[in-house]
Amino acid sequence: MRVPESPIYVAAFKRFGAAPTPIAWGEIYSALQTGVVQGAENTPEAVLTASLQEVTKYLSLSNHIEAPATISTSEQAFSSLPVEYEEALLSAAAEAGKYDLELTVSRDRLARDKLKTKLTFVEPDVASFRTAIRHDQIELVSSEKGKELIKRLQEIK
Repeated sequence: MRVPESPIYVAAFKRFGAAPTPIAWGEIYSALQTGVVQGAENTPEAVLTASLQEVTKYLSLSNHIEAPATISTSEQAFSSLPVEYEEALLSAAAEAGKYDLELTVSRDRLARDKLKTKLTFVEPDVASFRTAIRHDQIELVSSEKGKELIKRLQEIK
């Protein structure tokens, strides 16, 4: 299974029982075409954009990863701003986050609609993915800082 070149993805897919193979984005098409990998982890939009439907037959809608968009800055840089700039930046970031979510959902729907005529959609037992992986069991996020981040993310829901 092709996964992004990320230790988190490799660890997660091992938990799912796959044999994760990190492959660069630009090599996915040929890796699928030549059989180097038999599947690739991606969003429906990414599948469509990269024409992966030409070298695959199935699209599994596992919803195994939710990857938020982030806006980051150092505390030092942020706190050096005048208060009104800090407030403006936080407000703009909140607005951008809402827009990003709306755009992501709409583009995903559009991609799924276009792919329905080209691929067989498979809807696996999504709960089994959640059961197979627990954030606190992945070494990269089991540090105190990682646990705090997971806690904060879960509180947002």
